[in-house]
Amino acid sequence: MGQLRYTTGGQTGAPRRHTAVADFQGNIWSSGRPLSKFDIESKKFTFFPEVPDTYGITVDHDGNVWFAEFNSKDHHSIGKVDVKTNKVTKWTPPSSDSRPRRLKIDSQGMVWFGDYFGGNLTRFDPRAQTFKEFKLPGPMPTPYGMGIDHNDDIWYASMYTDVIGKLEPKTGKVIEYPSLTGSAARETCLRILREESGTAPNRI
Repeated sequence: MGQLRYTTGGQTGAPRRHTAVADFQGNIWSSGRPLSKFDIESKKFTFFPEVPDTYGITVDHDGNVWFAEFNSKDHHSIGKVDVKTNKVTKWTPPSSDSRPRRLKIDSQGMVWFGDYFGGNLTRFDPRAQTFKEFKLPGPMPTPYGMGIDHNDDIWYASMYTDVIGKLEPKTGKVIEYPSLTGSAARETCLRILREESGTAPNRI
């Protein structure tokens, strides 16, 4: 067993765990630095140095593990680990400023992720190995967490604009639902925009 560390990992690049999911065999996979698998029978870890820094993580319908490299300085890909072979495959989204954060799998096996800085919800088709981006409204949509409903519509939470939104992939339509504190959040967004660019729209 490894030595327990009771000090914070911070942003120094030190090993750390982030989000945990269980695969179909009950083994625990954790994003962080690096991606890891904990075998519940042997009580041993498997580390994936080719996936040095991960954020979002999920399991698809075949039991394979998908991850997003949001925190990586040099890599902004999504990827899959074949749980039978531990083989890692990565795909790079088309936008140069894409920063995938959380991932979800819809009923058709499509991989969805929030492009946090690019302002998109992006769909990846594992069979065709193609991406499709759905641009979200507003200057800073910053999609964070996501959920997929029974219609395969994609719901997302916007971090900077305090909005819950829904994307209907069949039509591309996006509906936003501002929260009760949305006015204060929009003022915060405007302030951030002014600080970063020196200008800002009159309303969001």
